[in-house]
Amino acid sequence: MNWTGVVLTGVVLFSFLPLAIVLYKKQRAKNMIEKGRKAVGQVYRITPGYRTASDSVSYRFYDPSSGRFYNGGLQSKLGKFKVGDALDVYYNPANPALNTVQGAWQSGILLIFTAGIAVFVCWAMYQLWEMVQLGQL
Repeated sequence: MNWTGVVLTGVVLFSFLPLAIVLYKKQRAKNMIEKGRKAVGQVYRITPGYRTASDSVSYRFYDPSSGRFYNGGLQSKLGKFKVGDALDVYYNPANPALNTVQGAWQSGILLIFTAGIAVFVCWAMYQLWEMVQLGQL
């Protein structure tokens, strides 16, 4: 394999990185919900998204084993939460700073988008490879 093939292969492999990150985050959130400790959190700040139809929601929850409060955040549809609302928070007892809520990383759109990026880059690199092989590039 020549340098062109190495570079194109590297680009293809790199294009799968966003998909791998999304899949990892989805699995980590699922494991935390299944195996983590549950606490009741309280929304303390909502920041409307700039030019988006979503709110940035900040919440706080208490871990009785450490005796401390921990913070977390999420994106939600506009108006879904109000300051003072309660929500279930799942966290890692060994590190409560790692926490999530039900529904985190469940967007199918994000998964489809990142898979689409990978497929498009694979197709584009294949087209470049063919052009190099035919001497057109």
